[in-house]
Amino acid sequence: MRSYQELLASATAAERAVSALRFPGDDRAEKGIFLGCGAALLAGEFLKKQGVRRAAVIADRILEKVGLLAPVLGSLTENGVEYAVFSDIAPEPHTEDLAAAEAFARALSADAVVGIGGGSSLDTAKVTACALSGSASSLELITGKAPVSRTVPLILLPTTSGTGSEVSPYAVASHGGKKVFISSPAAIADAALVDPLMTVTMPPSVTACTGLDALTHAVEGMCGCPNPFTKALATEATELVFSSLPAAVAEPEDLDARTKMSYASVLGMMAYTQGGGLYAHSASYIITLQKNKPHGLGCGLALPYTLALNLPEIRELLAGLIPAIKESGIAAPESADGVPAAFLALVKKVGVPATLAEIGYTGADVPAFGHALFADYYRAKNPKKADEADLVALARRMLRGTL
Repeated sequence: MRSYQELLASATAAERAVSALRFPGDDRAEKGIFLGCGAALLAGEFLKKQGVRRAAVIADRILEKVGLLAPVLGSLTENGVEYAVFSDIAPEPHTEDLAAAEAFARALSADAVVGIGGGSSLDTAKVTACALSGSASSLELITGKAPVSRTVPLILLPTTSGTGSEVSPYAVASHGGKKVFISSPAAIADAALVDPLMTVTMPPSVTACTGLDALTHAVEGMCGCPNPFTKALATEATELVFSSLPAAVAEPEDLDARTKMSYASVLGMMAYTQGGGLYAHSASYIITLQKNKPHGLGCGLALPYTLALNLPEIRELLAGLIPAIKESGIAAPESADGVPAAFLALVKKVGVPATLAEIGYTGADVPAFGHALFADYYRAKNPKKADEADLVALARRMLRGTL
């Protein structure tokens, strides 16, 4: 695997052109989403403009070994920003992980937070920055016992292309056997530095799962809130994922595929923040808690069946995705009825389990799975008004692989 600097040198001019969607705000620095090869090198400059002295860097523990921390930390040093790194985070974080990160940042007297990694690190960074901004603890914030606000600068740098956490108002953790959430503008980063080069070291399985997460965000967001904005976002994200995810899985250093998947991640979360998740996300929450599987795996597995459940209500929306799907050559649905099968074909193409049976569920688990979908993670925005019997049937189809 080539180093970050070697990859940057090999990137085309178009891939190195960092595009920016800037937000109005603090006059001392530009804020917003910065996407392109080399975007990670902007971290130190941003913090310097914010007057930051000491940053808590919250990162996946593997990143130092694969050389991805060096470009970011070097940027901080070059701009006179002191830092310390916290990396004791579970792949699917619990509130104990949040508390440990908060304690680390407080002991450091950090006046900024930098999150580097997948959704777990980025969500932990968000909650930590909010906790540093007041007296409420991370546990109180994410369990809704205290209002969420933030004054401490927050930068997020994703190393996956799928969670979309870098541009979302959400943070998720496990607590007491259930998922708990923050949903607040305070959780939106001041700067999202989306650098495709930071995703190159992802193993193929992680690339596949996070890419399916991006696709799920986009399509569920559109189905939950269908309008021209979400349709445009979901259609473009679908085309990018179908055309680029298999290439990114097969060839990690394909910078064109990595760049397109970075865009898909951002677009997918933009759609998701409009419409929210449907039952693919609900199923994923159950799968991650019960089977300790990655969130993106659960989303990718459940998405085709969720689309089939809702098919009578979303035919027109799914028909609009057909040209984007056909362009990839993976599937060629002739009508909306064939779109769920096309999504299932993509899941299989990138090597992700396509049924609950493949990850250890049996027929005896179906009633409880369907009950949990209904009782714990009901989706009011789901196009079909599903009752518990509908969701037990959905779980049975996911077990058997029948759409």
